[in-house]
Amino acid sequence: MQRDDIIAQINLSLHELINNLMVRTGLTNTIPGLCSQLLEYTLREGKRLRSIFLSMSFLGQNGGPCKYLFRCAASMELFHLFVLIQDDIIDNS
Repeated sequence: MQRDDIIAQINLSLHELINNLMVRTGLTNTIPGLCSQLLEYTLREGKRLRSIFLSMSFLGQNGGPCKYLFRCAASMELFHLFVLIQDDIIDNS
């Protein structure tokens, strides 16, 4: 798999994770526009180095993707973004 293929799979998993989260928590109906804003913020251009390194390490070791590889990589990306947001809140940025 090439870097662009990995990023596309990670982005697809990010989209699925956020949509599922919004539906399960009921936030889609509670806060209009939150899902689209969260998707826009999360899917914006970025390096995605952490999730790419995780994916490439797994692929290099195992030869191919498993069922949950890109979901795990997307979760790592979401965690990183939420830590950045939390840091901005703490710093009053």
